[in-house]
Amino acid sequence: IVGIFVKVISNILLIRIEGIYEMGAVIGNVLSGIVSFIIVNCFLHKNIKLSKGVIKISSTYIISSILMIILSKNLLKMLSGFFINLQIISVISIGISAIFYAICVIFIKIFQKNVLKNES
Repeated sequence: IVGIFVKVISNILLIRIEGIYEMGAVIGNVLSGIVSFIIVNCFLHKNIKLSKGVIKISSTYIISSILMIILSKNLLKMLSGFFINLQIISVISIGISAIFYAICVIFIKIFQKNVLKNES
C-alpha cells in the first residue's frame, strides 16, 4: 500500500516536469519498487529470523516491480496515441500497473509455494 502511494505521488509530481513526462512515470515506478523492497526487508529483519538470503526472499517483489516498470512504460507509449491529456494517460497507466503488480505478486507467491511443496 505504501509502495502504491509512493508511486501515485511521485508520478503526479514527476510527470509534470517538462522534459521528463513519461520518464517521470518510470522513475515513480522504480521509486515505488525500492520503497516496497526497503519496507519488506526492514519488516523481515525486525520480526523474522531469516534463514534465506534477502534477494531470494524478496525476489517476488523484484520480479513484479521489473514487470510493472516494463508494462507502465509501454502503456504510456500505447495510450499516448488515444488520449491527448497526459494526466489521463498517467492515471490509467498507474491504475493498470498497480493492478498488474498485485496480480504478479499473488501469482509468483502461489508458484513459489507450489515449488516448495514439490521439493519436500
